[in-house]
Amino acid sequence: MATIYTDGFTVTVDETLASHAPDIGTSWTLLINNSATLKAANTPSGYASKGDVCIPETGGAGQGCLYTADGTYSTDYEVRFWIGGQGTSANQPSIVAARVVDANNMYVLKYGGTAGAKCSVSSGYIKILRCTAGVWTELASVSGSGDNTFKDRDEIAFGVYGTDVVHLKVTRLAGNARSRLVIFNITDSSADRITSAGSAGLGVGYVTDSGDDTVQQGFDDFGVEELFPVGTGGVEFGSESDQRVTYRFISSGGMEF
Repeated sequence: MATIYTDGFTVTVDETLASHAPDIGTSWTLLINNSATLKAANTPSGYASKGDVCIPETGGAGQGCLYTADGTYSTDYEVRFWIGGQGTSANQPSIVAARVVDANNMYVLKYGGTAGAKCSVSSGYIKILRCTAGVWTELASVSGSGDNTFKDRDEIAFGVYGTDVVHLKVTRLAGNARSRLVIFNITDSSADRITSAGSAGLGVGYVTDSGDDTVQQGFDDFGVEELFPVGTGGVEFGSESDQRVTYRFISSGGMEF
């Protein structure tokens, strides 16, 4: 896989995200501004990453934001990140985006809970949503219980590929686990599917819902990898017309479908 974007949010002093330079990639751009901002923070107290992490700089009840990770994208890629912190209620979500064309067209992975460190209680959730022409549609949802949990320091992958049929997959690598747990593996063949490459992104709070808040969300070790056909070190794609797709392990620990 080819690296499109990486950011470990390494800083010596806190830096607003729009001014922070990624390790690989062009920049961060504040795309959705609902009275909140993010920053790269130097070892902030109260966050599980115990190092530099991306956290809210400003925001509160009914506020939120979404940033794009600007770079050169193909249509098929995987967004990876570590969970550096979560809100303390279900209406304090974290959001990771893919194929962000503009503020009104994108796919997002949205998760939240009520336990702070995990979305594994009854009111917790993990969702995939699509926004087309400003209209949000839920494509998949699971309650945060059992294996369907996102905990601090878990590594999450959100992959998207295809245009005739858009494939979306979310996996979780927890702690010292040697293989990924599949949370979602779905397709979108609707007329409203997002086919442009767009870009990846990060957000918190009010992005999809005006009732969502910005509080203690956090991200670490954000990255985007391009997905390649087998023979170049990555994913083997089947025909989109018959929706057959096969995958294999990737030496760097990439997606396994």
